[in-house]
Amino acid sequence: MSRYLCVHCDNRFDSDDAKPRCPKCMRVHGIEKLGVQKKEAVKEQPKWVLPVAIVAVLALAAGGWAWWARRTPDAVEGDAPLRPLEPSELAGYVRKAHGEARDFLALLESDEALEDFASAAVRGKSGNVDKARGVVAAIRARATKKGFVPWSLTEPRDTPPRTARKALELMMRDDARSKMYPLEVAAIAVAALRAEGVDAMVAEAFSFPGDAAPPDPSGHLGYFVVAVYADEVGQGTPTLLDPYLGRSVAPEEGQFQVLTDVEAVGMAVNLRAVHLLVREGEAQRAFGDSTNALRLAPRSAAVHGARGAILIASGGIDEGVREFESAAEVRSDAPRRNNLAGIFLVKGDLERAEREVSAALQVAPDFAGAHGTLAAINLQRGETAEALRELETAKRLDPDLHTLPMLFANYYLAEGDIDEAIRFAEQGVQRRPDDVQGHLMLARIYKQANQYTGMRREAQRALEVAPEGQRDGVRSLIARVLGPTALEPDPLEEEEGEETADVGEEGEPSSGELQLGGGSRLLGGGGEPGGGPGLLDDAEGSGDSEPLLRGGDPSTLRLGGPGGGGGGGFRLNLND
Repeated sequence: MSRYLCVHCDNRFDSDDAKPRCPKCMRVHGIEKLGVQKKEAVKEQPKWVLPVAIVAVLALAAGGWAWWARRTPDAVEGDAPLRPLEPSELAGYVRKAHGEARDFLALLESDEALEDFASAAVRGKSGNVDKARGVVAAIRARATKKGFVPWSLTEPRDTPPRTARKALELMMRDDARSKMYPLEVAAIAVAALRAEGVDAMVAEAFSFPGDAAPPDPSGHLGYFVVAVYADEVGQGTPTLLDPYLGRSVAPEEGQFQVLTDVEAVGMAVNLRAVHLLVREGEAQRAFGDSTNALRLAPRSAAVHGARGAILIASGGIDEGVREFESAAEVRSDAPRRNNLAGIFLVKGDLERAEREVSAALQVAPDFAGAHGTLAAINLQRGETAEALRELETAKRLDPDLHTLPMLFANYYLAEGDIDEAIRFAEQGVQRRPDDVQGHLMLARIYKQANQYTGMRREAQRALEVAPEGQRDGVRSLIARVLGPTALEPDPLEEEEGEETADVGEEGEPSSGELQLGGGSRLLGGGGEPGGGPGLLDDAEGSGDSEPLLRGGDPSTLRLGGPGGGGGGGFRLNLND
C-alpha cells in the first residue's frame, strides 16, 4: 500500500490500487504518489561551536541586561538633586513625579560622536569653565558653518525636539541650516561636557543685560544656556555660557534658573507639546505632554503658559486663562505679560490688554510681538494711525513676525484699501500655506471684494488643510460666513461677481461674523499643518458646529473697523 496526495483537495490517503481514486473528492486525476523521505545525515558540529554560541548568547544577554539596568527606574526619595543624574536615577525621579518622558530620558546622554566632538573641543583646556568655553566655541564654529541656524522663536519649528545626540548629528553637517531650539544646543553642550567629566547643567535664561527684547518672545519655547560650576555643582555662582547665539554677557542674578535633569527633560516634553498642538493639530496628545511637562517642571513659567494655550485651543477658556495667570505669577516678564494681553484682547477687555502690553514694552521696548499686540488693540479701537505706527515698528524689529501680514491686512481693510488688504492677506497665506485661519480670512476678504473665484479657492484650501476631525466644523463655518455655495465648483456660465454665488442660508448675503480661534497662535502657531487644533470644535453640549473662541492671535482679531472699507467693515467676534 502506498501513500498518495490529491492536488485538488489536498487530501492524503493510502491505496493499493493501480489507479488510485481520492476518497474525498473522488477524482483519479491529479493524484500524486508520495515518496518516503530519507532522513538527512546529521553532520557533527565542531566541538567549539557550542561553547562559542553559549558565550555569544550570554554576551547578548549581558548587554541587554546592562542597557535595561541603566534605564530601570531607581527607588528615589525627595526632589531631584541639582547634579547630573544616572539614567536609572533620572527614570526614578520621572516615575516619582508620575511623569512620562521615555523619548527624552536620553536628552543629555552622549554617544561616540558626541564624545569625539567633546574631546576635540576641550583639547588643551583645563578646569571646568575653560573646558566649557571650549565646547561652546566648538558649537559656535558649527553655527558659522551653518550647521544650525537660529530663528525668531515666535513659533515652533515643523519638526519635534531632539536629544543631544540627534541634534549633534544634524549640526555637524555643513550648510545643513537646521533650525535648532536653544534647549537642543544647550543639551549638546551639557552632554559633551559631561562626557569630559564636567558636571554641566542646563539653565533657562529669561533676559540678558543690554537686550531690549526677550530671548524667548513666545513665552513657551524657552531660552536655554549651559551652567558650569568651578567646583561642585550648586556650590557658588555658576558660569553661564550661551552656545545658541554666543552672547558675551551672562544673565544677571534672578534672570536665570539652573534646572535639574528632570526639569530639563520636562522642558523637552513641553516643546513637543507645543509642536503637537501647532504643527500636527493633535490637541489631545499635546495636552498629555503638557500634563507630563508640568509634573516634571512645575516651577516653569513656559510650561504653565504652553499649557494655558493648549487648554484654550481645546475649549477650556477659563482653565487656560488661569494657567496664563499662573505663568505670570511665576515670572511676570515681557513674554508672559504680552500673552496675558492677548488673552484680555480676545475677551474684549482692551484696557487690561493695553496695560499688560505696555508693561511688557516698558521692560522690552524692542519686543516685536508686543508691538504687534498693541497694533491689534489700536485696530480694535479704530485708532488706525496708532496701529500703523506699531505695525511699522514691529516690522522693523522682526520682518518675519508671523502675525504681521494679517495685521497689515486688517489695517488696510480698516482704511478701505481692499487691494492692499488682499495683497497682505495673500502674503500671510503664502508664508503659512497650511494655516486654516489664514485661508478663511483671505476668503472673507475676497468675498468683500466680490472676487468669488478667489473666495471659493481659499475656502476649499481651508477645508483641505484642516485637521480631519475639524472638517465638518470648518465646512459649517464656511457655509455660514461665506455662503452655502462657497465650496461648490465655479459654474462655467457664472461670471465672477454675481451675488447669487454668495448668498447666505436665508437667501441674503452672509453677514455672519467670523469666529476664528487663535489658541495655537498663542504658541506662535496657527501654521503647518492644520493651523492648530480645537479651532472649530463643537460648542460645549450644543451638538452644533459652532466655532469656539480659542485665544489671542492679534492678527485675527479684526478685519475692517468702524466705517472700514470694503462694504462696511468686517469684525471678528471676540466675545466668549
